[in-house]
Amino acid sequence: MDEFRGVRFQTIVQTLEKCFQALAEDEYSQLEAGMRARMEARMRAELVAIPGMVAALEQLSSHPKAVVSNGPERKIRCALESTELGHHFADKLFSAYTLNVWKPDPELYRKAAAAMGHAPQQCVVIDDAAVGVEAGLAAGMHVIHLNHFPNEELTPEGAIGIHHASELPAAIARLNF
Repeated sequence: MDEFRGVRFQTIVQTLEKCFQALAEDEYSQLEAGMRARMEARMRAELVAIPGMVAALEQLSSHPKAVVSNGPERKIRCALESTELGHHFADKLFSAYTLNVWKPDPELYRKAAAAMGHAPQQCVVIDDAAVGVEAGLAAGMHVIHLNHFPNEELTPEGAIGIHHASELPAAIARLNF
């Protein structure tokens, strides 16, 4: 979980190949296709919104929002459909696969901010994975770390740590823009 949560699938495979053995090119394609199909089926059957997120997003309805993800757009759309949160983002989806840059590279967040017409310092990143928190801080954005595992993870200096989605509106209200 520490090493791979939120990380690009190809990076995970490459790391494991260094420890074990390299996959043949056709094996990688089959592995990824199978993983994505199983993940989508599971997401459609089991994925629900994080507790408190529906109310938090409703309270933040006046703020422009986007999803900026290391996942492919199909996965992002599946997650938004499964959790019924899609209407909060008005099709403002930024996929690393589309933009060809992955967190922790801050450029993914910078490209999303520019596309929405905002300077980095005007943006708030809300992320639960270390790679996203790191990318947001490096992009010069305000960062809120939704830390689901406070006994195992530390919120990096410069980020605001919260433990429940219900804390989001108050955390955003405290920010100085």
